[in-house]
Amino acid sequence: MSNYKDSDSERAVIGCVLLNNEVIENAIEILTPSDFYENKHQRIFATMQKMYENNEPIECLSLSKRTLDCYPDTNVSEEELQQMQDSSPAPSSIEFYAQRVVREFSRREAHRLLDLAKKEVHDSEDPMSKISELISRLEGIRSEAMDQTVYDFKNLFIQRMEVLEKKCDGEIEPNIVSTGLNDLDKLLNGGLRFQHFDVLAARPAMGKTSLAVQWAVNAVLRQKMSSLIFSIEMSKEDVMDKMISNEVKIPYHKISSGDMEKEDWENMIMFSEKVLNDPNDPSKAGIFVDDVTKDLHRMIAIIRRCVRKYDVKFVVIDYLQLISINGKFGTRDEQLGYAVNMLAYTAKTLNINILALSQLNRGVESREEKRPSLSDLRESGNIEQAAWRVLSIYRDEYYNPHSQEKGIAEIGVLKGKISNTGKVQVYFNKECTRFSNLAYGETVSYTHLTLPTNREV
Repeated sequence: MSNYKDSDSERAVIGCVLLNNEVIENAIEILTPSDFYENKHQRIFATMQKMYENNEPIECLSLSKRTLDCYPDTNVSEEELQQMQDSSPAPSSIEFYAQRVVREFSRREAHRLLDLAKKEVHDSEDPMSKISELISRLEGIRSEAMDQTVYDFKNLFIQRMEVLEKKCDGEIEPNIVSTGLNDLDKLLNGGLRFQHFDVLAARPAMGKTSLAVQWAVNAVLRQKMSSLIFSIEMSKEDVMDKMISNEVKIPYHKISSGDMEKEDWENMIMFSEKVLNDPNDPSKAGIFVDDVTKDLHRMIAIIRRCVRKYDVKFVVIDYLQLISINGKFGTRDEQLGYAVNMLAYTAKTLNINILALSQLNRGVESREEKRPSLSDLRESGNIEQAAWRVLSIYRDEYYNPHSQEKGIAEIGVLKGKISNTGKVQVYFNKECTRFSNLAYGETVSYTHLTLPTNREV
């Protein structure tokens, strides 16, 4: 692995910053300290970042002292830094040398993963799972083509103008999954966005699975976006029954028991005409259900395949705490942290939305105020950090049989990186576990729906 390093380029990056502190911005867009091969260079660059963030001038003497303060076991002399500065190329070339550093890091990481894979695949009882994991990890290595992460302002401006024009004309933004709940969409600035990893959290029996399934169907009905549902806890048959109950408005217990009346069957027939409308037509949007996969890396591999084959844009994972992760992790919290970061990366790189459901801690039940908060998330730290938005469900009548808000559910936005926090009220049909607009009435119609139950995922 000693061949996969470029110490000269690492020194050049440091020297460029010493010559002109302003160019560190260019380097930070490309590099992280861990990209450097030399441990000393990693620490120097990390110190430079801290000094830059604190608006401290980055000079040889000050950098030497600050590095020693941050890393007492690392001796970086003023003379050594002066040599890097004196031998440095022009500061304007920093991006060139930064990309060379990243390229060597990518080679080291790929080489390390391939060596690890040989052993793990050989020893594993489930080699296919290990291969899927390897593919996901290899895809996570940054591309050598770093210029792909920088976009021309003019082109971006034109694209945004086109989107804004459509929004002003009342069209749904093409990179947004609408929830179909008008007040919630307003709070979310349109809905759930592509490239984002979002979380829907609630205590059991609040209806989070039904709400997520409803959003998946709505994406198909209103936007012709294919959806993929990972149902780790429920069977695909149960998911389908919930979907039918929700959309056709037949009480769930009637469907599960088969005790349906003539009117129910008539509604089912009308619905089936839409469901069975040429399910093999690849141009039709559809809903795909996987009730087997719970391994994280296999799940990501399936997501990638469905995005490629069926243009899936919306993914639901029910639910986070049931995902299994292979690898050496100290705690379950570390496992979950790795999972949510991998899912967030997948959503961003595939230009889709991933919505993961999450259980809330039992502590909610023991306090007087039972509305969820961010601290109620199980293993909350990592989930909260990775998610763009954290949404919650609360139904007062669940806790208070004499509630004045019977038939009302409260959907909260506990965290929103690009939207407001707050809450909206919606109708909740307990028998059909359906959420609908409080002020506007039902807006969803069966204009288009295909459920390709016979297609391979």
